[in-house]
Amino acid sequence: FSATLTAKGISTGGIEADLSGYPFMATPTEGRGVTIGLRPEHFRIGEGGGTVRLTLPVRHTERTGSDATAFLDNGGQLVAVRIDPGMLARLKPGDTVTATYPAEKTNLFDANSGRRL
Repeated sequence: FSATLTAKGISTGGIEADLSGYPFMATPTEGRGVTIGLRPEHFRIGEGGGTVRLTLPVRHTERTGSDATAFLDNGGQLVAVRIDPGMLARLKPGDTVTATYPAEKTNLFDANSGRRL
């Protein structure tokens, strides 16, 4: 998803990211546009910790074989989060979900060039 760097990381809508431990390849510039790369399988629902914390509404869910995915609405951008298939019956569109993402799995890219930061 797209975001802008702040002095403390990223805070936009229902997404917060503490980037104090991120291994930047160059000194980050506040106000810089970034794209955050997050893999659906690394999210944890309702757990603490992690660099990125999302509290967003469910747009829809999908079962794909033995896996299931919740698609969270970040102001029109969808964030895919792998979930336990047993959660499908409990998650409804509009429900708010909190998910965290581990620091060591977070990737940041420059919004203009696409280069890793």
